Amino acid sequence: MKKNIIIILVILLTFSEIIFGRNLPKFGISLGYPYVSLKYRLSSKFTTELRDTFSEGINVVSLRGYYDFYKINKINCFTGIDLGYVFFDTDDVKGEGSLFTVFIGGEYFVSSKISISIDIGPSFITLWSKKEKDLSVSGIEWILNSGLNIYFGKDNSQ
Repeated sequence: MKKNIIIILVILLTFSEIIFGRNLPKFGISLGYPYVSLKYRLSSKFTTELRDTFSEGINVVSLRGYYDFYKINKINCFTGIDLGYVFFDTDDVKGEGSLFTVFIGGEYFVSSKISISIDIGPSFITLWSKKEKDLSVSGIEWILNSGLNIYFGKDNSQ
């Protein structure tokens, strides 16, 4: 099901670019391991992203905010926050949770519409299970993200 949604999303964005060209807002999609996301550049300094991270038995839906604090040539350096909701269903336990991440990273533009990004940051994660009465855990984990970004519309490298 997720693969079908991703394929449909990519097709719609691709055909929108072909039909409307550079009049589109500064949208983008990101494909990483193991996530897919939609990006929207609010201004030359701020970007927002809706992300779905998935792995076997785990799904995290999150909203990220980026601030580009330094740009030189084809490189953007950024920092930001990530707020997410966690769903998990493993063999032993089923539950949900939340995460809050502060991150720093960079994005290298291979072309005006394609970039590679990487970021790292500590994430405060809390998990709980409603079925298992006293099951609740929380802690800090370091998270490293890398991905391929494809932008549509106006030149996003500057």
